[in-house]
Amino acid sequence: MKYFIKFIDPTNIWSLLWPSTIKQQNYKMLRSDFEQFRPVSILESLTRVGGHNDGGYLIPSVSLDFDGLISPGVGDSSKFELEFTQGQIQTVLIDASIAEPSNLPNHFIFLPKFLGATEGADFISINALVRDYFPRCNNLVLQMDIEGGEYEIFGNLSKSDLEPFGLILVEFHFLEKMRNSRGRDEVLSALELLNQGFILVHTHPNNAGGFFVDRYTKFPRVLETTWARKGSVNVQNGKSKLPHPLDEDNEPLIYRLDFLSDLEIKN
Repeated sequence: MKYFIKFIDPTNIWSLLWPSTIKQQNYKMLRSDFEQFRPVSILESLTRVGGHNDGGYLIPSVSLDFDGLISPGVGDSSKFELEFTQGQIQTVLIDASIAEPSNLPNHFIFLPKFLGATEGADFISINALVRDYFPRCNNLVLQMDIEGGEYEIFGNLSKSDLEPFGLILVEFHFLEKMRNSRGRDEVLSALELLNQGFILVHTHPNNAGGFFVDRYTKFPRVLETTWARKGSVNVQNGKSKLPHPLDEDNEPLIYRLDFLSDLEIKN
C-alpha cells in the first residue's frame, strides 16, 4: 500500500479531547494558510484522468497540444501517465525506489533516479530533464508525487524554470508542518512560486494520507493539486465548489475528509 495509515493516532485523539495549545491567532493563521489551497472557479469543465481512486487526477478539459509529460514519483502504478498520453507524447518516468515497470510503451522513458534540486549520480533536476529530453518544448506537463521532496524542488526553482510547463499536477505532503514557522515558509514559498505563472484549478485531499487536528478542525496532511498556466483557462469570479462531482477517495475504505466543509473559514 502506498501509504501506511494509522487509524488511531494518539496525537489526534488528544487534540479532539482537549483544545490545542497553539494560540488562537496561530490557529487562525493555519486556517488562512490552507485557504490558499482553495482553487478558483474556471469556465472550463474538469475531466478525470488516471482511473478510479488513487492515481486519478482532475484536469481542465481544454484542447492543448502538450509536448511531453515528466512524471517523477512513479510508485506502483502508471495509470495516469498511460491514460493521459494515449501513446501520443513522449513521457519520462523518474523513480529510483522501484524497478523499471514492465511492458512500458515505446514513448515512455524510465530513469532510475530521484528528482533533485541539483544533478548527481542518483538525482536529476527538472531543468536537466527539460534540457535533455524536451529542449525545444514549451507546453509540457509535470506530474509530481515525491513524498515531501516537492518543497526542496520548488525552493530551488524560479518562475522561468517552470515556463516550459502548461500543466502541473503536484501532491503536497506533510502539511502538518504548517504549524511551525519553518514548515509554513516551505509550503507558502512553493505556492508563491506556482502562483506566479499558474492558476490553481483543483484541490483534492488524499484521505490515504490522513489528517491532523487543531481546535476540533481536521486538516489534511496530503493535498493533490492541479495548476494550469495562466491564460490557458478562463477564470470566473469566486472559488470553485468542492468536492468536485468527479472526486473519488484515494482509499475508499477509510475516513473521507471534506476539504470544503472542514476548512471553511467563518467570520
